Amino acid sequence: MPALDVLAVLLGCGRSSRLYQQVREKKGVVHHVDAWTYSPGNPGLFGMSAIVDADKFTAARDAMLAEVEKMKTSPVSAGELGKAVKQFIAATLAVRKTMEGQAQNLGGNWLAANDLNFSERYLAASSASGPMTSCASRVNISRRKTAPFTRCCPMAPRPNCPSPSKKKTSTRSGNLNCRTACACS
Repeated sequence: MPALDVLAVLLGCGRSSRLYQQVREKKGVVHHVDAWTYSPGNPGLFGMSAIVDADKFTAARDAMLAEVEKMKTSPVSAGELGKAVKQFIAATLAVRKTMEGQAQNLGGNWLAANDLNFSERYLAASSASGPMTSCASRVNISRRKTAPFTRCCPMAPRPNCPSPSKKKTSTRSGNLNCRTACACS
């Protein structure tokens, strides 16, 4: 779902993204923050990741979720949306610069959608007939559809986690002994 990818770029791709500016720069509760999607031909999964000190976990999680809430009510400007669409398209095309990237693209297309041209159609959908208008309406739809799922899989440090001064907790790839995950329903 291209709109979900654009939403992830708006929230968490690069230093100008909303999560980076608000959660890292202004509030200073994370070391790194991003947003991502996994949507291989299906409606998709939207997620956010952060590297935080254990003692700042709750503040970081709350700040990240607050940014998602703001996306539901704050309109996305044409400039911000245009930049996000360009970033998404550029990142997608950058993978194809090497033969390895092209092979991964074709293999991913086949595995995800049984269609070697899937990524071409996906890119076309993200920028079809005026990316600002069509993608803006899709991002607005995505914002409404993702709202009930924003708190699906919280991650938190376990009580036996080492002290915050010795160990950092990552919601993406940290020490598994210091993480707790719930199953999404």
